[in-house]
Amino acid sequence: MDIIAEQIVESGANENKFLYKILIIGFTIAISILALIFLMPLGILIIVGIVFLSMHLIKGMDIEYEYLVVNGEIDVDKIISKKKRVRLLTVKVSSFESFGKFSTADDIDMETTTFIVSDGIYENEYYADFNHSEYGRSRIIFSPNKKVIESIKPYLSRRIVL
Repeated sequence: MDIIAEQIVESGANENKFLYKILIIGFTIAISILALIFLMPLGILIIVGIVFLSMHLIKGMDIEYEYLVVNGEIDVDKIISKKKRVRLLTVKVSSFESFGKFSTADDIDMETTTFIVSDGIYENEYYADFNHSEYGRSRIIFSPNKKVIESIKPYLSRRIVL
């Protein structure tokens, strides 16, 4: 019987995202006013370009992560603006060297490739350490729900205790 679990997690909404959006909008308004005042014939084209760029930047800040666990293999995709999907990682759960609840006190080794694909709420975060053929020594910090955790458990090595 196949074990399948899927979860989509919104990247954590934090003050920095809100601040960046406000700064982009403010910068767009200021450049538009200056372009209208000083570069009237060319100003309209500059305004259109700046507004288009600003909208693209703001939409690009809306990020979701999808975890898909199928028969002991976990895929992590990044979804940008609910339109563009990028595969970040595929790893076999059996290759996990350690797995458990993440604590902010955990040390992050600078020689480890770390994928932070969580919702930003520390109480929900888990970690997994493994060796990846492309990235070498790696760690994933993610926010799986109960169904995803239950679909991971049967494929964990016996030496990993939750």
